[in-house]
Amino acid sequence: MSSTYNNTGSMFYQNDIYEEAIKFHQMALDCQVNASNPSMNAMSTYFSNIGAVYFDQKNYDKAVKPFQQAAKILEQISTTDNRKSLISIYQKIASCFWRSNRVHEALEFYNKFLDQQLKFSDPLPYPLSVTYYNMSTAYERLGDFNQAIDCAQKSVDYLKMISDDHPELSDNQGQLESVRQKQWLKEILL
Repeated sequence: MSSTYNNTGSMFYQNDIYEEAIKFHQMALDCQVNASNPSMNAMSTYFSNIGAVYFDQKNYDKAVKPFQQAAKILEQISTTDNRKSLISIYQKIASCFWRSNRVHEALEFYNKFLDQQLKFSDPLPYPLSVTYYNMSTAYERLGDFNQAIDCAQKSVDYLKMISDDHPELSDNQGQLESVRQKQWLKEILL
């Protein structure tokens, strides 16, 4: 029954009928919680689905809890196969915190998903560039310009691994220069 409830919730979600989507995803979750042999992967998926509905409603404070519950499950059953799912959940949690202006918490989860990305034997440069860019903006907002510069530089370096004329390269170089200027101003004003 849980997969049927989940699919029904997903149909409501796709049609922007959010309250019904949450209700059916919760029913799917309840089926697994009460099962004699619950599927941890299914439970993680259902928690994540509930979080996604709240996220689309821009209710980031409510979205964080089910995302964190999904992450706890995935951390316990962490394998190479579900590492991508864990990275995705960490990214969603970081995004919830970022959009709620809870930068310290966002940075904690940026670091968690960076750690997971780096565990791949051959991590892809573009996702790493995005992660480092996001971390740079978080450190910048916190006034830690040294860390912001370091992350911005790594973001630029990873994009250059792809191409010297990558479409996002100028934005990332702009971030790097902006943070360097702020660091310089901070140093001369002290």
